[in-house]
Amino acid sequence: MEDLYLTAETDHGSELCLSPLTDRQIAMSGQELSDTGGYFLFERVGSGDHAWINIIARLTSEDAVDRMRLMLSLR
Repeated sequence: MEDLYLTAETDHGSELCLSPLTDRQIAMSGQELSDTGGYFLFERVGSGDHAWINIIARLTSEDAVDRMRLMLSLR
C-alpha cells in the first residue's frame, strides 16, 4: 500500500489522522515506539512546530487501515 495520509477534524478543533509517522511526529508525541512501521491513528492538536501528537493505535494491515478509514470517515 502506498503511503496514505487520511484526516478528519474533530468537534473540539483537533485533527484525527491515519498515516505512517515521521521521526518528527514521534518526537512531538513524547512517546517511545519499539516499532515504527505501519500506519498509526493519532490526534494532532495545533500545527507546525507547536503541534502535539497523541498516538492512539498502530495498524499493521491494509485491511485494518481501510476499515478504520471507513469507520471514522477519514479522507
